[in-house]
Amino acid sequence: MSSHIHHTLEELVLIVALAIVAVVTIFANLLVIAAFCIDKRLRKTNNYFVISLTIAGFLTGGYSIPLYCITKWTKTEPLPSICQLCGFLDNALATISVWTLAMTSLDRYYMVINYKRYKQVVTSGRAKLVLVLV
Repeated sequence: MSSHIHHTLEELVLIVALAIVAVVTIFANLLVIAAFCIDKRLRKTNNYFVISLTIAGFLTGGYSIPLYCITKWTKTEPLPSICQLCGFLDNALATISVWTLAMTSLDRYYMVINYKRYKQVVTSGRAKLVLVLV
């Protein structure tokens, strides 16, 4: 007995669009990661926040979106434990992104308000510590 999965046009458009978004997201974030790793001039304190967002975006594009596409395509959950992990990872990555954006805003604000002391107060080690705590 053959079981065929039928998809509506809307489902197919959604799956294809998400697949394209995943590929673009992975590629764009890999370019940022590569630039950060290759060019030592980019390894400045304020860019640690950018690389944190990049890693979160890369993980979303490389794990969460493809798993969602597979679930939509097969109309089943591949493995319930993986889907639970995916839900957790989606929420964790979104939370990390929001907190990183908040920390980036505070970093920019402090740099504008107190630019003379910025480099003394906002060090590379402190920025990394903040990102680990986020």
